[in-house]
Amino acid sequence: MDQPQSYPYRSLTSPRAIRVIRLNPSPHISDPLSCKLVEISLDKPPKYEALSYTWGRGHDSLSVNDGESKSDIPITKSCHAALARLRRESKPRDIWVDAVCINQADLGERNSQVLMMGDIYKLAAQVVIWLGDADEESDLIFDIMKRMSKLWCFAFKAQRNIGHLDGNNKKMAKVVEGRVYLSFVPPISHFTF
Repeated sequence: MDQPQSYPYRSLTSPRAIRVIRLNPSPHISDPLSCKLVEISLDKPPKYEALSYTWGRGHDSLSVNDGESKSDIPITKSCHAALARLRRESKPRDIWVDAVCINQADLGERNSQVLMMGDIYKLAAQVVIWLGDADEESDLIFDIMKRMSKLWCFAFKAQRNIGHLDGNNKKMAKVVEGRVYLSFVPPISHFTF
């Protein structure tokens, strides 16, 4: 069986173009990750999410199949774990990940994409923050954060004497297989759990 080659990035077609990962679905977290890189425009972006994650140590790979060839992109183990957890069971998911969506070998592209990162995160339908897999310490921290949030909400309601919180106070914590990530809908005013 032939080994996949490293991914041959194609040049972006416009100054406001970015790539997103179209992450292929799988019902099993242990299945290999595979995706397609899709170019979109920030001028009229379709719905996509952005991933922010801890870099961590060690390397893994992401298989990219653009219909013509199969290639691998090296990613950190932390990025791999995040994508494996965020992958849907039955439908693709479009996610922007800096290490994959920016051609790291092209200094010009890398510099121009870094300048657009504010817009990339702002225009995302959701920003997912990967903190890593759960452990005993993270369980404790999330428990404390939930309790603090409940106290804050109670104090806020009492101070404002209102029956509900406004639209800016959306639930922002996602609990997936043991509290693995936070997400928010830009713009951020504050976190609630």
